[in-house]
Amino acid sequence: MLATIKKHSDCHVVTYKRPLPHSIDTVWKAITTNENLQKWMSNLEIIDLRQHGKIHFNMNDGTDTYEEIA
Repeated sequence: MLATIKKHSDCHVVTYKRPLPHSIDTVWKAITTNENLQKWMSNLEIIDLRQHGKIHFNMNDGTDTYEEIA
């Protein structure tokens, strides 16, 4: 899988392109619902899925510490 990285004035944007043998609806549900997300990325918890929403990246180290991804 290759990625492109573009630098903006205040951040970097990384884009991955990976063809998947599943329908768009199936993939979308896998990455946008906490129940399905936990199956492949247990560190992530979706708090607010809207644009400029929030996702928590849990450290899973027993401290309940997380980084907020906005």
